[in-house]
Amino acid sequence: MLLDCLLAIAERVLNSEKQYSLITEVPMATDFADVLLHTMFTILMRSLSKNPEVWKRFQKTLSKATRWEQTILRWAVKLWMRHFLYLSFSPEHLDVEHPQ
Repeated sequence: MLLDCLLAIAERVLNSEKQYSLITEVPMATDFADVLLHTMFTILMRSLSKNPEVWKRFQKTLSKATRWEQTILRWAVKLWMRHFLYLSFSPEHLDVEHPQ
């Protein structure tokens, strides 16, 4: 239910005819779009949704959001940077050579 609501909000905000028609202040609109993208992706990942229709709807929403290309690219870069940070983290006292 929450995911459907977020997707509906994202479709309305990201796919509107004019980029800043719903939120007229440019910095606020850009920040809102960034937070919305991050929240949607996080909820999708945490829900472990195996429903392909939900993922297709998310993909369709992003592909239609041509007016928000820079915001989506910046969000994607931040997402990948965060994942690389998590993958590069090595806990102390972890012996990978001789597991117990």
